[in-house]
Amino acid sequence: MVQNILRIFLGLMLLFSGIIKLYPIEYFENLILTHDIVGIFIAPYLARFLISAELFLGLCLAFSFTSKWVIRASMTMIIGYTVWLSYLWLVKGETENCGCFGDKIIMTPAQATFKNLITLVLLFMLQKGEPFRWFQKFKKWIIGFFTALSLSLPFILTPVIFAKPQIFEGENRPVLSLEELTSDSLLIQELNQGKKIIAFFLSSCDHCELAAQRIEAMQKENHWDIHAFIYNSQKTSASVFLEKTQISYSCTLVDSIEKMLPVAGSRFPSILVVDNGRVEKQLGFYDLEELVKTP
Repeated sequence: MVQNILRIFLGLMLLFSGIIKLYPIEYFENLILTHDIVGIFIAPYLARFLISAELFLGLCLAFSFTSKWVIRASMTMIIGYTVWLSYLWLVKGETENCGCFGDKIIMTPAQATFKNLITLVLLFMLQKGEPFRWFQKFKKWIIGFFTALSLSLPFILTPVIFAKPQIFEGENRPVLSLEELTSDSLLIQELNQGKKIIAFFLSSCDHCELAAQRIEAMQKENHWDIHAFIYNSQKTSASVFLEKTQISYSCTLVDSIEKMLPVAGSRFPSILVVDNGRVEKQLGFYDLEELVKTP
């Protein structure tokens, strides 16, 4: 009886951990990018496959299908996460959210490591247990169903979205006009010289927050020349936005959305690739990988 309760508890915990990462999955993708695990093109798929693994093992445990290989696979996954979290904690001194439960439940790497060690002890206690007999009878069907469900669910609920940037060529390239956004003539002169990436965010926009974090993660490897204009919304102030995103590139606060719209357009986030004051590309959140192609 105790082992059945323990199986269900651990299974539900893994299911919860996987499902909660899906909303928003972009946050989990950003964590993968931030820690330089893989690049921008692979991160969306790796994020979903890691969640699929949690869902699969969670289903097996929650429905008491606990063959030894399920326990061992669960322990291997938890050990892998624990080694990575220990590295963040001990070597990098990370104190921010580890992302174990997305952005809904905040845990530091130290707290998550402690949680994982307890989980490993509980999984070890399950090794002597036996799966329900009727599960053994339909073993192949159950494994096939759980595999198909766990692999497909993250891609169905949060599909990888492909978007094409708006590209301007030749004389069709718009001239960047920033005079309404800032009175700093030196800044305007600097942004109109050479290749620049200029981002426009609303402080109350969730996707703007995620885009700012993603650009920050990508910036570590690419070293772009970036400047952001952030509309200081009353709903969520720019100070809160900056605290959440922890961006290191320079930014300017804008007090009027009407001033920003003629330059940025009506969809946010809006990211412009500018060459000597002329706009070459306009990107949104779902085509930020296009920045990697920017020389």
